[in-house]
Amino acid sequence: MARPPSAIYQFRKFARRHRGLVGGLAAVFVVLVGASIVSTALYLQATRSRAESARQAAIAEAVIEFLNNDLLTAVSPEQQGQRRCACGTSVSGRHCRTRCNAIGAMGIRIVHIGCGDDASQRLDAMTRRRRT
Repeated sequence: MARPPSAIYQFRKFARRHRGLVGGLAAVFVVLVGASIVSTALYLQATRSRAESARQAAIAEAVIEFLNNDLLTAVSPEQQGQRRCACGTSVSGRHCRTRCNAIGAMGIRIVHIGCGDDASQRLDAMTRRRRT
């Protein structure tokens, strides 16, 4: 008994007759799948990178807040004695050295990342203070 040709038989027959067309379509399909995989991987990497940079920014903000509000305030002129330091603050001797060291270390980092003349001036003041 004869039956109508199946879809698989017809596709194989079409593929044999039009090898170039089927090969080209297969190549385009492979490239599209590969591009989708690569773009998805890059998207996930960018998302992770964005999250990491936000985390690092939060850490940096916390460090800056700690330095400004806790560490440097603890040795501020209002909290300590009233002696004038080479860096321009009036604090007791031990605390002045601590303040100068902390600000100097920050100044070195700021100058190395290329931020402004203000950091260079502060760094120069701290360097002069450390020499005395």
